[in-house]
Amino acid sequence: MLFISLLAVDLAIVIVSLSQNYTEQPQEAAIVLGAATWQDQPSPVFQARIDHAINLYQREIIKKILFTGGLNEGKTHAESVTAKNYALNRGVPHTDILIETTSTTTIENYITPISYYYNTIYKAHYSSVTHYI
Repeated sequence: MLFISLLAVDLAIVIVSLSQNYTEQPQEAAIVLGAATWQDQPSPVFQARIDHAINLYQREIIKKILFTGGLNEGKTHAESVTAKNYALNRGVPHTDILIETTSTTTIENYITPISYYYNTIYKAHYSSVTHYI
C-alpha cells in the first residue's frame, strides 16, 4: 500500500513537472492516457484528451499518437481501441496511431506506454515524447 501511495505521489510530481514544461515545439508523439468509455464511445473527459491530441497532430506538433487503456469489466472495447476508432473517424491515419491495450489503472496507463514507447519507437529512431494528455 505504501509503495502504491509513493508511486501515486511520484506520478503527480511528474505530471505537474511536465505540465510546467509544456511546449508546442514539434515532437515525435503524444501519449493519451485512457479514461472512461460509455458504450464504446469516449466519455467527455476522454474525448477532450483525444481531441487535444488530434489538434496537435493536425497542426503537425506531433507525428504519432499513442493511446493507452485496456479492456475493463463490462466493456466490449479497450479504452485505447475506442480512442483509436474516434481518431480514425476524424481523419488521423491508422499508420500514425499506436495503441496499448494491457493497462487497466491510471498508474498502468502511465507506466506501460513508457516501456512500450522505448521498446518500439525510441529504439527505432525517435527521440522524444513530451506530451502526456
